[in-house]
Amino acid sequence: MNAVVNNVARQAPTPSSAAHGADNAGAAAKVDGADLALDITQMGLDIAGIFDPTPISDGASGLISLFRGDFVGAGISALSMVPYVGDAAKLGKLGRYAETLAKAVDAAKSSPEVAKAIGPAMEKLRDAVGAVPLDKLPDSLRNAIEPLKTKLDDFARVGVNQVSSTVGRNHIIWTQNAAGETIGAKAVLNETFSVARSSTEQAAQGAARGRGVADDVGGHIIGHRFAPNQGAKNMFPQNGQFNNSAYRKLENEWGDWINKKGGSVEVEVNFVGNPSRPDKVEVNYKLIDSAGAEVDTIAKIFDNKTGQTFNRQYFN
Repeated sequence: MNAVVNNVARQAPTPSSAAHGADNAGAAAKVDGADLALDITQMGLDIAGIFDPTPISDGASGLISLFRGDFVGAGISALSMVPYVGDAAKLGKLGRYAETLAKAVDAAKSSPEVAKAIGPAMEKLRDAVGAVPLDKLPDSLRNAIEPLKTKLDDFARVGVNQVSSTVGRNHIIWTQNAAGETIGAKAVLNETFSVARSSTEQAAQGAARGRGVADDVGGHIIGHRFAPNQGAKNMFPQNGQFNNSAYRKLENEWGDWINKKGGSVEVEVNFVGNPSRPDKVEVNYKLIDSAGAEVDTIAKIFDNKTGQTFNRQYFN
């Protein structure tokens, strides 16, 4: 089965790739997670300060700069408190932030410890950027902030933790980011279950739906029939029509392969975009016959919106 997001492929590295990996590891070792977290915290305060009618956010950012001996940064934060002049001055900072976030993402990919250290600050920054009405900004500010959003999405797809569960003869592993959000899952499915959804499961579905948009439901990553009552780690906000049509047909294919063919299914699901409400869902699966031989490999990318389709390969 393919590796989950950010897992290293199982192959011997070439000298050049090994050297590159060593360089990345060395770079990660040189990154101070606490110092990087302060950089990211200041970014969030500066971005919040663009829309804060009081000087609180800019003042807090300025104090951090002074504490760190960054007198230029403190001066920009002080100037940012001046109406009209402030936002223009802040562009001097925003222009450098995409580079800092790129550094943070690279360090996080190489070091789970760095990812966990900067995770809370990245989550607050993501909230601050998410609250920005990009469509209402002047071009200069919008062009400065949009690259930050891209890098934050990249960080959200960095896996730092894996949670596993065995249900009967099914084994599932969920990969989570530094914020504890599930970004992907892989599973080996050998049987289905007919189990009522617990009150805890229903509450988790409601919470997932609440993170989404209109017409979303709390969708399962690995269907409840294969992994009953696994809670929030197995949920995401999913368009309701997508959930009840294409994704259900996909799960029906897996269930019929298991129950009618006596085979198993190896599944990998990865999210694209913000895991809080992914833009796309990538699904790859292998159909294994009762003798353990691979029969077919199928890949599908769905948009998380209405109108998605899935044409079953078997059991039509």
